[in-house]
Amino acid sequence: VQRSRLVELGAWLKVNGEGIYSTRPWSSTKDGDTFFTKSKDGKYVYLHSTVWPGKALSVKNIAPIAGTKVTMLGSKNSLKWTQTGKDIQISIPDNLQTETNRPSKYVWVFKVQVKK
Repeated sequence: VQRSRLVELGAWLKVNGEGIYSTRPWSSTKDGDTFFTKSKDGKYVYLHSTVWPGKALSVKNIAPIAGTKVTMLGSKNSLKWTQTGKDIQISIPDNLQTETNRPSKYVWVFKVQVKK
C-alpha cells in the first residue's frame, strides 16, 4: 500500500511539479477548494484545485495579462477563460470531463500568467 501511494505521488509530481518546486506563496493562499502558488519570478500563478471543477473553475482575485494562455499542467491545450472584475473563470473542455483523459488523478493544477 505504501509503495503504491509513493508511486502515485511521484506520477502526480511528474505532471504537476512545476506548480510545486521553486514556487512561492501567492498573495492569497486559498479560495474554496483551490490553493495558490506563484513562480519564483512572480510571472505565473498556479491554481491547485483539490476537487474536480467540472465544466469551469472560478477563482477570485486573479488577473491574467491580456492574451495569456491558461493551461492545465500535463495537458498541451490552452483553456478558454474569461475575466469578470477581479475574478477569472476557466472553461474545462468536454474531453477532460472523462477521468481517464485527465493528466492526473488528484489535484489538478492550472497555470495562469499574471505578469510579463
